[in-house]
Amino acid sequence: MPPRHRTPLFERIALGLLIVLVLWAPFPLGSNRGWAWGLLEAGLFVAGICWLLAWLRNEVRSTDMLRLAWPAFTLLGAWLAYLSLHWIPLPLGWVEVLSPQAGRLHGLVADGSGSGSGSGSG
Repeated sequence: MPPRHRTPLFERIALGLLIVLVLWAPFPLGSNRGWAWGLLEAGLFVAGICWLLAWLRNEVRSTDMLRLAWPAFTLLGAWLAYLSLHWIPLPLGWVEVLSPQAGRLHGLVADGSGSGSGSGSG
């Protein structure tokens, strides 16, 4: 009898967790609550980390399809870099170059000398 090929541990954990999450996610009360979304995201993160550990230990190989998909991954990376421009605050000098009015407002807020008519005492 030939020896059976045993699936690596981290890959089995990742696949089992993914199957459990796919079966659990559609439950009506479970999938529209904040804690349920958090649990689903955490589970997917752990499954991804398990697969990454298996890949780092050379227990699994990336398929040819992933290697051939480099243009899609390049576009995804470019899109994420573009989105990061909206998340990361720009230095005041850059803001002033891009939009002088926004730079002036940012300067007022940073100095604390803004004379806004907010809801104060009076």
